[in-house]
Amino acid sequence: MITFRGHRHWPAGNLLLIGVSIGYFAMAQSSASKDLQALNMGSAKFSSDLFSVLRKGKPAENLIVSPLSVQIALAFVYAGADGKTKNELAKLLHIDPSNDAVSLKAYKELIGSLQKPGLKLASSVFFNKVLKLHDTYKTKVGKNFGGNFEQVDFSDSSAAANTINNWCKNNTNKKIEKLFEPSDLDRNTMAVIANAIHFKAMWKKKFEPSRTNDMDFHGINGITQVKMMHQTGHFNYGQVNSIQAQLLELPYENGDFRMLIILPFPDATLASVDEKLKTKDLSEVLKELYSTEVDVSLPRFKIESELDLEGALKELGVIDMFRDTANLSGISSDPLFVSKVKQKAFIEVNEEGTEAAAVTAARIQKRSLPFREEFKANRPFAIVLADGGGSILFQGAVHLLDAATLRDEL
Repeated sequence: MITFRGHRHWPAGNLLLIGVSIGYFAMAQSSASKDLQALNMGSAKFSSDLFSVLRKGKPAENLIVSPLSVQIALAFVYAGADGKTKNELAKLLHIDPSNDAVSLKAYKELIGSLQKPGLKLASSVFFNKVLKLHDTYKTKVGKNFGGNFEQVDFSDSSAAANTINNWCKNNTNKKIEKLFEPSDLDRNTMAVIANAIHFKAMWKKKFEPSRTNDMDFHGINGITQVKMMHQTGHFNYGQVNSIQAQLLELPYENGDFRMLIILPFPDATLASVDEKLKTKDLSEVLKELYSTEVDVSLPRFKIESELDLEGALKELGVIDMFRDTANLSGISSDPLFVSKVKQKAFIEVNEEGTEAAAVTAARIQKRSLPFREEFKANRPFAIVLADGGGSILFQGAVHLLDAATLRDEL
């Protein structure tokens, strides 16, 4: 959620922008245009930067975030920004502010490429009946992002909250049901720009529930007993010494998506792997994976995160849109500025598959080994989920598992 308010010389008003997300991971597509490839490269950098800032100071906390949902929400703002506000957003999103036609066309291609079975992407602008949106903005957003527009009476905060919460629930398979309390909205709310991504897929090879058993998970703060899933099969796998981690790809049955799991070596940590990955091109790292037989042990897990992103975005250089001096003149003639950015995200992994979202492109080299590798995720690990072009939908870190909530779930 991103909140925009009116300048101090104008009666208080605000525009809320929301990112609601759930995710996946896939192979890069060679059919993508040059502009989309450039956008995906910028998206990967944005995702890395955002995740790094969000992880700072929280080395032992679970985290799930959808960088793509944040990116699309900010792109809605960018489409109506000008001057310093626009330039700061362009730098963050790694797009050229001098050629909006190319950037917007690439976003249109990106969103079109995400229309696949198992994945749902939706965007909507809920605007106050007193706000006069520019027709050019509505056309630009509708044409390039597929965004819908719905007029809301924010003076009836209960009805407005109910309208937006129902939209979130309907577009995330009820996983994100409540984003607003009536007290969060009032007659001064100018608009809510919402983006939702939902992904759900079954594993190509499911984990047998009969093989799931209690095992120790060695977190930073001690040992927790969790439900550990097991299976043996041929997967893309690698021990990557340059980042001190084991990597494993688990494919989903539709063939378009995979989950990448990054498990630090026993004498390494997620923090140290993060630092090494900052200097690496993940697509190059993935070239070290090969198909081999692997004994996989992976815990069931469910992570929900509610993130206030204003501080992270300011740290990444986006400051002007939060000020009274913000230039969002492309949205409306009424002076607006961003007052809040927030996201709720969810991911669940079990024997059947995954419900969630996120990142990575990979080229796989095959190699055969005379023995079976072991991948035992019984300590903190990271996950990456992405679309076919490499856009990061979700990125997460698993440090501590709540055995009580997942112990008997399937």
